[in-house]
Amino acid sequence: MIDLDGAEVVALYVLMRRHDLELDARMISLYERLERILHDRLSIEQMENIENLYENEEHPLA
Repeated sequence: MIDLDGAEVVALYVLMRRHDLELDARMISLYERLERILHDRLSIEQMENIENLYENEEHPLA
């Protein structure tokens, strides 16, 4: 399929989070999977500030 690096996972998650009301069922499923992955790998503080991590190009999963 497709492999995404950590920075790409963060970018996709941030994009989907910004448009969460527009997501269809398949996209919601993907969004939830990404969220679980990020929750497993990031601290609570990093998750709370994930948009700042993305905007500052700080990708702890990269």
